[in-house]
Amino acid sequence: MNKYTLIFISLIIATGKLFGQAAGPEFYSVKLMVSFDRVKNAIPELAARLGKSNLPSLGTLYENNSSAAYTITERNNNPHLLVDSEKEYEKLLADARTDPYSPSIYMLYKGEPKDKTTTVLPPKKPVSISAYGLVWMVTIKKIGDKETNLLVTYKGEAKTFSEKIRREFESDTYYDKKIVKSSVDDRRVRNMISDILLKELCVDQEATTALSPTR
Repeated sequence: MNKYTLIFISLIIATGKLFGQAAGPEFYSVKLMVSFDRVKNAIPELAARLGKSNLPSLGTLYENNSSAAYTITERNNNPHLLVDSEKEYEKLLADARTDPYSPSIYMLYKGEPKDKTTTVLPPKKPVSISAYGLVWMVTIKKIGDKETNLLVTYKGEAKTFSEKIRREFESDTYYDKKIVKSSVDDRRVRNMISDILLKELCVDQEATTALSPTR
């Protein structure tokens, strides 16, 4: 790996920031000193690596000779995905700020007894969801012969993931549950994209200067 690749990866990590609480992360944009076709040809494999399953992970919004846009579903696991303690939720977010490869999403949920008249609280059913799916939009645009802009934006939760949470909550006989806070960290997907493009698919920087990400 050459020094320009290292500079590019360090820039991605350095600009990481945890966003969230009912809102997705800001967009992430970076200029790659590599041809548009080279980045475009790497997108299907990039999506397959992020998807990590037999389910479709890549959707094509449009493609032409100078720009393209795709939806990529990131699938992974987070054993602390759903917590019902505000203190634990805030600790997970604080820990994630120091780890650029932390899970992409954390959720805080609350539950109230369905029977408001009960004097004895019923047992709480543990929430067993750990696998999640997040949809990202990846847009690439040709700027020059060996200069391509890559933009990553968060689109929302995958439908199967949202449905899984809904079914899990509805299966609780004694408690009404709902998500009250949600934080999505786009640093993880950025680092995964940079690792896959640069380290595994060899979409390397080709110029003498690596340009910094822009927001």
